[in-house]
Formats: sequence, C-alpha cells, structure tokens
Amino acid sequence: MKLMTCLKRFRIGHNRFAVPICTMLIVTLTWCSCGLRSALMAQPDNLLVNGNLEWDGNRIPGWEIAQGAGGNGKNSLIRSATNGALELSGDATIRVWNYVGQYVPVAPGEYFRLSFSAAAEALQLEKDQFNNCYIGSFFLVGQNTVGNSVFRVERPEMAPHEIIFRVPDNADGMRIMIFLSMTGKLRVAHVKLERLSSQDSFDVLIRNMDRYYSYFHHKGIDWRTLAARYRERAIEAADTNEFQDVILDMLAELKDTHVWIAQGQERLSRYRSTWTPNFDFNLIDRQLKNLQHVGGVATLGRTSSGVGYIRLNSLVANAAESEQLIVAVHSLMDAPAIIVDLRANSGGDEKLARTVAGNFTDKSVVYAKQRFRLNNNHDEFYEVEREPLRPANSKTYKGNVFCLIGPGTVSSGEGMAKMFAAIPGVTLLGQATRGASGNPQPVLLPNGVVVYYSRWVDLDMQGNIIEDRGIQPDIIIEHSSGDPTFKQALELADRK
Repeated sequence: MKLMTCLKRFRIGHNRFAVPICTMLIVTLTWCSCGLRSALMAQPDNLLVNGNLEWDGNRIPGWEIAQGAGGNGKNSLIRSATNGALELSGDATIRVWNYVGQYVPVAPGEYFRLSFSAAAEALQLEKDQFNNCYIGSFFLVGQNTVGNSVFRVERPEMAPHEIIFRVPDNADGMRIMIFLSMTGKLRVAHVKLERLSSQDSFDVLIRNMDRYYSYFHHKGIDWRTLAARYRERAIEAADTNEFQDVILDMLAELKDTHVWIAQGQERLSRYRSTWTPNFDFNLIDRQLKNLQHVGGVATLGRTSSGVGYIRLNSLVANAAESEQLIVAVHSLMDAPAIIVDLRANSGGDEKLARTVAGNFTDKSVVYAKQRFRLNNNHDEFYEVEREPLRPANSKTYKGNVFCLIGPGTVSSGEGMAKMFAAIPGVTLLGQATRGASGNPQPVLLPNGVVVYYSRWVDLDMQGNIIEDRGIQPDIIIEHSSGDPTFKQALELADRK
C-alpha cells in the first residue's frame, strides 16, 4: 500500500477544467498481481490489457481499482453496465471515489492515441465532491504525477472519442485512468491505446478531423475523398517541411480561416479570406475629443456633442491593457449615447468581450448557441447554449447604444457582436460580419506538427449558422467613401 499525495491542478485544453487528485491512495488489488498480468495478453493492436473491460466475477483483469479522491466512508460504485460498458457512479452519500486504471511503461517523447466510447448521465457537482468525470492518461515519474491528457465526458449519448498525446520528456510511465468523483454516472467501453510513429502523422490527422471537424456538412466537403487525393504526397514527403506543404494545400480546400498549422507563435495557412473595409478610422478620430488609446486593443473618445465612442480592434490584451480598457469604458458612462465600433475587431478572448459588453446590460442574456459533432457522422450534432452575458457591475449604462459591424468583424469579434445584438435596445448598423467562428483546437501529430481546426458550428439565437454568412445588422449601410456607417450612427445618437 503506497500513499501518493498530489494536490496539483491541471488545465486541460480549451474546456479549461480543473482536475484535482487529492491524497491518492494507490491500492492495487491482489487480483491484479504480476503473475495474473503476465498471463493476460493485450490485443496485437492494443497496448492495454483487457481493453474491452471484461469482468471476471467481481474484478476487471488487467486493471486496478484504487481510491482517487475523498476520505473514509461509503465507496463509489464500479460495475459492468449494458453493452459491455464499465460504469462508475455515485451520489451525495459517497465519501470515497475510486478510479479504474492501468499502468503502462513508456519512453519520454513517445506519441500515443487513446480511443474509447464514453457517455455521462445526470452529472451534478455537490458539496465536498470533486469536478472529475473523465478518461485519460496521467504521466508519471515513479509515483509522482508530472502532467496529464484527459477527455472530460459530459454528454449522455454513447459516442466514440480519441485523444492524441505526447509523453513528457521527464516521464517514465503513465496510468490510463477512468474516474468519476461527482454525482452521476460515467460509462466507458472499448478502450484502446496505440503507440504512434511519425509515419502515422497523415492518417492521425485525417482520422481526428474526420471525427471532430465541425463544418464538413455545412461546406459540402467529402473529407475522405479530399484526403485520398493528398495521401500519397503526404506519405512520401521527404521531411516535415515538405509534409507541412502538402497539408497546407489540403487544408486550404476547406476555406476555413480557423484551420492552420501552428509553428511557434506563427500561424501557417494558404487560405485567405478577402474583405473590403467599411470604415475610415482616420476620419472618425479627427472628429473625436479626449482620445484614449489602449495599446493596439482599443481607441476611445467623445464627439463634439458628447456621444461616447469605443472602438475595439482586438480582444487580445494583457492584464494591464484589460484593466485600462475597463477604466476607459467607465469614463464614458455619463455620455448621452455610446457608439461601440467592432468593424475591425479580429477576435481573441471572448471573456474580455463579456467584461466590456456586460457594462451595457442589467440582466443576464443568452446570446449564442453552438453545435458540436455528436459522433462519426458529419451531419449529426448536439446543441448547447453559450455561457450567458452577465452584468459586469452594479452600474449599467442606460443610454442608447449603437454597435457598428462589418466584414472586418470576425471570430470572437462576432461573438461580441452577438452579445450586443442580444441586449435589448441596442441597434446594429453597417454590414454583415465575416462569418468565421470555429473555436479551433489543436491536434498534435506524431511528427511534431500541430494542426488547429474548427470544433463547433456557431449559431445565433435564431439557429442561423454564422459561418460564411455572418451576423446581420439591423440597419444595412452601403459603403463607398468616407464613413457613412459612423455618420448615420452619430445622427441617430444625436437625434435620440
């Protein structure tokens, strides 16, 4: 019996959930002895023993059951469920949360694919519970955890999933873990672990995007046919640079601005979305007083009639810039009307957008929905509402608000446009936004190439797809010269 205390918290991918492993008590059951493990054989294409999680009486040969979180008291339930799935469950009475795990020796820098089917039902985080419902890998040096790669299970439908990961340079082992430590049920089946080589890189990318890329159906793309046209070139690439060239050509056919290869801080892409600006900021700035510049993030000021003007060019800001921006926004709260200009907003952190937009609403409003791929079929999705926009503070701006949009409004900038569209009384003027919102997430290929691609279908509250369509203004204004959009917004602001 070994006691391992690990009070670290890890941030996992875009979902950003914490995985606390509290006073983990590793109790390897006697039925998982070395003699029995050596007698069990993994399938030729599966590094895990008993990947189908088959039971032998009250045990799961090849797997250990151990305490993952909690103290003394009633244990969480682990049992065989329907269709051969393993089920972990618990409720508010549980004090000991057990995991199911299997140790795998590894070499630093190795790449793996962990695939499985999983579902979760009736999840609820209650008092003294831990927010864990996942399957994944924890990387070890001896018995110390040095990192992890996990998939949080949240949907009730049993669906196939996979994780691609690289073993950290300081790890010498890993434990595949299935863990639930909150009220509800977690079901997992058909767990498979594969070691990957650099030669597998093209097929890893094709399979991963085939499962998770969000816009195949919307864009009318036959992904498998497209991939087949590039496969020979990719497989025969002499080096990583040549491989990247092939992939860039292939990905360009998706015509998606949220698909690229990451090379350090640089984004590599051969697809360019062209657009024509519907603004003249130099003309606007000459009409403003008390100009304030917040780095490259924002420009603020007032017109001669006192109307406030906030131009947000980006939602990428450091902590100091974010604080400076909010102070500057608050300095305009006494204006008779405010114009919020998003026509050159290239996106970034939607949390910053909510912090700014929250100053203009006195109640929570839902402003967007998203669809995510449900399974391997390109046209089957599940739908969720986006986190609502909430009031930023007790003092809410009560005057008239005019939000300017156009084809330069893109990505999280479009998310911010949807926030203002959802606030009662706000008027949107200009032209349709770019129509490019994908919530891109990375897949790490075993040759070291990192590809980002769209994972959601972004919707407005009426269920319209934003991609390739954009957000429509309340008042459409044609643009030729000067800045007729700003001019009309100012006329409306002064009139009201």
